[in-house]
Amino acid sequence: MSTGTTYMQQGLLHQMFFRQAKATPEHVAVVEESGKEIKFRNLDENSEALGKHLVYNGVTPNACVGIYLDKSIEYTTAYIAILRAGAAYLPLDVAYPQSMLKSVLEDAKPKAVITVKDLAHNLAGYDNIIVLEEEWEKNIVTGEATLPTELTLDNLAYIVYSSGTTGKPKVKQIENDIVKDEEFVQSLMENGRLFQVILYLKDIIDTKNIAADMPYIGKVGVDYCPNLVSITKNKENQAQIMATKTIIKSIKNIALKVQKKITACGNGVTGCTQLSHGSIAFANEKERNITVVKSDGSLDFKIDLKPYRPLDITYIPNTNTIVVTSRSSNDIKIVDVNARGVLKTYCLGAPCAGIAYTEKRIILCSTNKGILELNQHDGSVKTIVLDKLHDYAHVALLGDQIFYTNSLTKSVICCDLLGRKQWAFQYSKLSRLFVVTVDTDGHLFVAGNRSHNVVVISPDGKQHKQLLSSKDGVDWPNGLIYDRHKNQLLVTNYDKGAVLYTVT
Repeated sequence: MSTGTTYMQQGLLHQMFFRQAKATPEHVAVVEESGKEIKFRNLDENSEALGKHLVYNGVTPNACVGIYLDKSIEYTTAYIAILRAGAAYLPLDVAYPQSMLKSVLEDAKPKAVITVKDLAHNLAGYDNIIVLEEEWEKNIVTGEATLPTELTLDNLAYIVYSSGTTGKPKVKQIENDIVKDEEFVQSLMENGRLFQVILYLKDIIDTKNIAADMPYIGKVGVDYCPNLVSITKNKENQAQIMATKTIIKSIKNIALKVQKKITACGNGVTGCTQLSHGSIAFANEKERNITVVKSDGSLDFKIDLKPYRPLDITYIPNTNTIVVTSRSSNDIKIVDVNARGVLKTYCLGAPCAGIAYTEKRIILCSTNKGILELNQHDGSVKTIVLDKLHDYAHVALLGDQIFYTNSLTKSVICCDLLGRKQWAFQYSKLSRLFVVTVDTDGHLFVAGNRSHNVVVISPDGKQHKQLLSSKDGVDWPNGLIYDRHKNQLLVTNYDKGAVLYTVT
């Protein structure tokens, strides 16, 4: 029996989910990285209620409904609800720059957009924004709405956008009927990877042929590494399409606008990291603790580390832990946020300064050993770059790129995960350049601790622009965070608190 015949017999994606929910209602359906989970029964009930709410608000079959959410239980609930309402879901990446988000919304004209309170401000001015508040499922209004039953494989399933050659987002609507030959994809693939092909989703590429012979729809993700599109198939024969973002903002157009000041972090801050739900953790070497501040800027709690003197910190969301370095100790601390105490201690044989985490990798700046990768499970380390670093060297990560500062050579260095140097940047007006962070496009934000300024560097390391100076209140800056979801930059001063800026 062919895959197409099997798929047509199984029905549409949400119909397959419905059958599974009836068969195993008490089984866990979705688990978030934080550990939060939902059973099939609850997911079925919640997606049905949200689907009826969409119909109640005028959503009809083949209409477009946006999803502007982080990957979560609510995201899964939303796309199932949209399909149950007969509509096509439009994924809106929360990392989109405001200009990209605006272009997509203006072009797609979704009938509704589903989001949460923390993201709703980015959708100001648009109609029919459905905000999922806490316990929304208990208060949602459905009226007398009923879900459509006459849906076929010809109904739209989802709509995706990618930057076109003109810079304007291009769209391709994907129907539920995705049972086609794989020959097109296979002709472009080598060892499971598609090389040097830019997927613009223009009319010259029929995206219905991209994901073929699949028993159900895969997922669409966005990777911001330039000039690379990869397609991989797993053993369940799903497909994952990684599409590039081709339009990168010029640093000439980057500016900062003060959003709020944070003083609850205290004095003596040497590092910071973003936690879940908008909270921020600060490493305070004076108080020798981790100070956690709520999204509104008020103090939440502190984690005592005495006599350990923290320097930099990074957050691991799937374990809800914070990894801490110290320039006065050879030890690395793993701190449990829930228990508010040290979970593990690893001795690395030399002090470490900056630290960053992404995609299951913990990267460290060791003053004597260079750039290291730490195995969080057993404490073993692997050397990526053998180098002598300043004891305040910091590091940032994006995709397969590592960016680190070294005041000994007065430079910012970019290398890959194998330690191969890509470029180095030097600027005489950055004195004791310590901290570094990076946005989704690869723009680097670097702070000069002694020069009291913040500079943005282009992704290729060839251009720069000063964004802040002591005239703007920058005073011995020791921490930077770029929030890629909200396009915000947090600048932390050693003794004068932190300032959150909107990046425009």
